[in-house]
Amino acid sequence: MRGKRILKKCMAVLLAVSLFGLPAAGCGAKQVEIAASNEGGTETTDEVKIGMIFDTFVVERWIRDRDAFLTTAQDLGATVDITNANGSIERQEEMIRYYADNGFDAVVIVAIDSSPLVRAIRDARAKGVKIISYDRLIRMAGSDLYISFDNRGVGRLMAQAAADRLTQGDPVLLLLGPQSDNNTLLLEEGIMEVLDEKGLTVADRAYITDWDAEEASRYIEENLETVREVKGIICGNDNFAGSVIRTLSANRVDLPVITGQDADLDACQRIVEGTQTMTVYKPVHLLAQEAAKSAVALCTGEDIEALETLNDGAVEVRTMLLAPQAVYASNMEDTIIESGFHTWDEVYLNVR
Repeated sequence: MRGKRILKKCMAVLLAVSLFGLPAAGCGAKQVEIAASNEGGTETTDEVKIGMIFDTFVVERWIRDRDAFLTTAQDLGATVDITNANGSIERQEEMIRYYADNGFDAVVIVAIDSSPLVRAIRDARAKGVKIISYDRLIRMAGSDLYISFDNRGVGRLMAQAAADRLTQGDPVLLLLGPQSDNNTLLLEEGIMEVLDEKGLTVADRAYITDWDAEEASRYIEENLETVREVKGIICGNDNFAGSVIRTLSANRVDLPVITGQDADLDACQRIVEGTQTMTVYKPVHLLAQEAAKSAVALCTGEDIEALETLNDGAVEVRTMLLAPQAVYASNMEDTIIESGFHTWDEVYLNVR
């Protein structure tokens, strides 16, 4: 493992990016409120090499994470290689080993599933590679850092949005991601805290493989009798919510309360149009910026800000969680528009 390096100003930047996974280079926690300004760019490090492995770029938000991470890493003088695993856990495992065998200092991973990656991660860490679990905690792997949003908090916001519009005893449907994703478990915990407190009942819950929106649509099609009776559908993300709304509309089912997360553009449009109730805004650019800064700091022996730890099933992992925010039609301009996440023209395109 490298010792603390002397930081040098105005060093030339080499950025190697492979958007489709082709190697381009031979490197219960408290919420953390992160300032929006990026203080990087005035100092750089000596050839820190970072590999970043995504699940997919089908979901809109991952493109935002990618771009913000790259920009910040570039400002800090790091060499970065991006892999899009296109939903393949085998590809993720392959690239962890590639980065570890080719002199990379850190690997940042949006894991599809934890279990198949544990051995490769442990082997990489034995070679001195720093591992960051990004957005999703990789269980049993002993990551050097877990950085994400407060996913229990996300679940609470989604369930509260439903509870505010329903009455005690009303049935709701939970349409969640795969149980192999630790975020799904945290999200569900947050949801159930509020549903139990407010006296809402769960008519059914479905765990969708690989966050596949088409599978979510098939569930609705195959369970229309149940779906017609529910008063709310809490969707694991906005991609699910969009698929659910299209399927319900095609089957002439009145839309219940529908919640999602990620503040995707089409979700924000649906909210101001009145078909989706709410979404959860997660400032992913801040998450990506902090991940890039933390990756460089880990590689250079600098301290990182992590207030507490979270147990990954094997060890305590340093953890940094950012706070989410509920978004409705009533506060769309104060949250999404004012932050610059989407423009007014984009969001209100269909309701002018």
